[in-house]
Amino acid sequence: DNDGLVNLLEYALGCDPLDSNSANLPEFNINSDGFGMLSYTRPAETLGLTYSIESSVDLNTWQVANDEFDISIITEGAVSSVFAQLKQPIQQMPFYRVTVSTP
Repeated sequence: DNDGLVNLLEYALGCDPLDSNSANLPEFNINSDGFGMLSYTRPAETLGLTYSIESSVDLNTWQVANDEFDISIITEGAVSSVFAQLKQPIQQMPFYRVTVSTP
């Protein structure tokens, strides 16, 4: 659909890979106390998919950052909302991304 996202990521985030207007990208916000929150939605049943949060300070080198977050998932019907809050306030502004893989 020419929106720049690979089909696996679109599927994993509950988007239609044939519709360029169906983007449902993760969001990152910082609250007044300096804690970052990464949030996104995904289908409630995503058999065979592994979701990870990665961080980078330079956009070249990425490392798994799941342990830096307290992650909660709220499922309502066919959709799960994922909320990942940093355990510590942000000291320097890194970049975060959600990756999806299959076995």
